[in-house]
Amino acid sequence: MSVLGLLKSRSGLGNFKMSTSSIRTSDQRMGPFLFFGRSEQSYGFYYLVLGGSQQSGIYFDATVSLIPMAKVKDLSAQYGNFMRCGGIGQAEGQRSVLNWVVIAADGKIRDAISELMNKIKTCATSATACYPVIKMDAAELRILKFVTLKNGVETPVQGNMGSTTNSLITHMEIMNDCHCVN
Repeated sequence: MSVLGLLKSRSGLGNFKMSTSSIRTSDQRMGPFLFFGRSEQSYGFYYLVLGGSQQSGIYFDATVSLIPMAKVKDLSAQYGNFMRCGGIGQAEGQRSVLNWVVIAADGKIRDAISELMNKIKTCATSATACYPVIKMDAAELRILKFVTLKNGVETPVQGNMGSTTNSLITHMEIMNDCHCVN
């Protein structure tokens, strides 16, 4: 597993240099600094997005709930509208939901996330079970260390940030504004 160091700022993520005793950034920003273990990269997967919330959190840009489209097709073929409350496929559909913390690789991805959140709101007003579909390239990240740096002193950031999937999004495209689950 490779270790990736990132600095979160309003302009996106930036790399920084690490040594055994100090952290240096090219522009002397103060953090927060994230040390991730990068596991697997996924390219070109399609997802049905059930909901989300854009946030300017300490280190992330949004949270999303989604289901891989291959699973959506399987569930639809087996149960029809598996999203219907009390329906026969609802429990299996709920078990298929992935909850991700999303980290945009750059401003272009952040803009795509904003557009996705608007599509989610539009679909939510629909009387039918319709949701956006996205195509996305992402790397799953595991937080190894999370600190702020002030006057050369590292301060650990408290909290349970390892309880959900952290995903670094390098490409996102909305493929369908409102896909209806039949």
